[in-house]
Amino acid sequence: MKNFLTFLIIGLMTLGSLASQAIADSEILQDKQGVHIKFESLELQQAVQEITDKTGIIFTLGNDIRSKRVTVDIRASDWKTAIAQLFTDFNRVEVWTDDLVNSRIWVLHENSGEPPTVISRSSSTREPTVATQNRTPSWSHNKKTDPPEVITNKTVSTLPPHILMDPGVLKYLQSVGISLPEHMRRNYENMLKDLEEIEIPISSAVWADPKFQTYLRYLESIGIALPPKQG
Repeated sequence: MKNFLTFLIIGLMTLGSLASQAIADSEILQDKQGVHIKFESLELQQAVQEITDKTGIIFTLGNDIRSKRVTVDIRASDWKTAIAQLFTDFNRVEVWTDDLVNSRIWVLHENSGEPPTVISRSSSTREPTVATQNRTPSWSHNKKTDPPEVITNKTVSTLPPHILMDPGVLKYLQSVGISLPEHMRRNYENMLKDLEEIEIPISSAVWADPKFQTYLRYLESIGIALPPKQG
């Protein structure tokens, strides 16, 4: 009886392992026809790691989406198109170079219909950082009128997620010295450091939002320079 129970437990563990492998599976192929990505119930952090192992593309994921499971069957002509299909439901910033190992993708969160920010540049002509250029962004705040932290922290938390999580808004707030809520600093601080050298515009949908305009009027009233409007 004891031996039977032992074999039964081992059998169940083996079946569980096989079932887990069947549920979470992946396949990444690249040939003359293009790119084929197939994920079956794979955690996003594992999925992007497999793409990194295959291509060298570096991904940074927001903490709240890393364990999200994805099931996709993608066929595309190139990696840029394949990544766009894989992350079609996510807010992201893409920086592509002519060498995949120098390309980076920041995936922030599940989006609300906002288009991604996509930047292409030559890997051999890397843009210098702001510090190297020795210049100040046009919307940087005057150091004599630093924003009162208690007030700005309280008001920035009132912004709806589709505004507060816009990459251009995040970078603007950082540039003028406005601290993000604690949970956002944990999620996006490293990403924002990586993005310091890239110009990211605030999306047109956010610009048109009355809540964002109200917030800008408040910032202007306490002496903080506004971002330049795009277009």
